[in-house]
Amino acid sequence: IQAMRDRAEALTPAEVVLDEQAAEYWMPQVARIERAREDPSTPSLIRGELDATLEALVRAGLLSPRESDTAARTLEPAD
Repeated sequence: IQAMRDRAEALTPAEVVLDEQAAEYWMPQVARIERAREDPSTPSLIRGELDATLEALVRAGLLSPRESDTAARTLEPAD
């Protein structure tokens, strides 16, 4: 989990724009991350790592935050 977070945090907006494979790699990962976040059996420590990974993908421009309740922000692919 930490390696996935590190990889997401290393992404830059320029890399996302120039590398089509970034989206091809991360979009299936995002689906898995979101399923794990929704699973009540996922430990809170792991859920925190998953949230940090998604936040890194938002910062890199791979995902855009979508309006929802503040307790559980959902994400959608960036345009």
